[in-house]
Amino acid sequence: MMATKAQRISFMPVLMPNEHLLSAVCRGIKLGTVNHWRDFLNDPKSDGSEFCSGHVLRPLYASVCSQYHGTTQDVILRNHSLWHYFRSFIPGDHREIPSRENWSTIYNHKQNLHPLKLVRYRQTKQWRWCLECAQQDYDTYGFSYWHVEHQLPGISHCQHHPESQLRGACNSCGSQVTDIREKSVRLFPENRCPVCHTPFDNYESTPNHPIIDWVTEISRQLQSGSELDVQLLRKDLFEALGIDPKTKTAAGIKRTSIARKMIRDELPLDVINWFFQTEERGSFKAGDNISPLDLKLLYDTSSFVHPLSWLIISWIILSKNRTLDSYLIQ
Repeated sequence: MMATKAQRISFMPVLMPNEHLLSAVCRGIKLGTVNHWRDFLNDPKSDGSEFCSGHVLRPLYASVCSQYHGTTQDVILRNHSLWHYFRSFIPGDHREIPSRENWSTIYNHKQNLHPLKLVRYRQTKQWRWCLECAQQDYDTYGFSYWHVEHQLPGISHCQHHPESQLRGACNSCGSQVTDIREKSVRLFPENRCPVCHTPFDNYESTPNHPIIDWVTEISRQLQSGSELDVQLLRKDLFEALGIDPKTKTAAGIKRTSIARKMIRDELPLDVINWFFQTEERGSFKAGDNISPLDLKLLYDTSSFVHPLSWLIISWIILSKNRTLDSYLIQ
């Protein structure tokens, strides 16, 4: 019987420390492992989306993992994807990575993780890098690669180089990498935009607000293996607001409206613009509706809500009265 394309793949490049799995795919193609990334798939139509950093699980991941003999799929996905970061927020009990047969339905990234909204989360599709890490990788290995931890939404600085702000888009021309199939994975730590050549020294500074530091710390703990008790968090949120999401009453609707305004008004515009962007990459204005901060997102326990929405809403409502770290399960 003739071998499939995936069975004919002879080797994959060694996964580097904290390297994203899609980065290894790109390096494998450059090394001649395959001619095209679709060669990993028995059915190329099963996974044709772009290589963005915000995906959780996809059929391509399983096919690539199968090429690493001696290392389990679970180990690879835990260390080389954003699975740990997202798993607490996907409905159901997903402490263990589900069978790959369910990925295309339960974890459909087009329908669940990137809904077509006017307001988008920053850094869910944009690949980012640290200039210091890129230089160290190149000095140590002879090449640089995309790090998983740098792709966490809402993270502004490198964990290993706190003085180094992560790069992802040019403030001058807006150029950014969203699909690494189209860009070289060999990142040189050049300090200029490759399109307009504006120095990255003019990179936009991070707003000074405690929620950004807290989101950074919690996100890194989630990626490191901790879970967030979303069920308890949802219960405490609605108890604090005096809202029963299952029952519609005039008083409940009024409290929801008050809570929605409070959530929106609690954050300065520069902080809101740090976490979210419009389709046109413009800025929000005072009074604008910010759909990812709509409390009604949390009503349906069977729907996926992005971690940034959960974390921001929780911080605004609960942080004044309790320590939110108590919701973390180590």
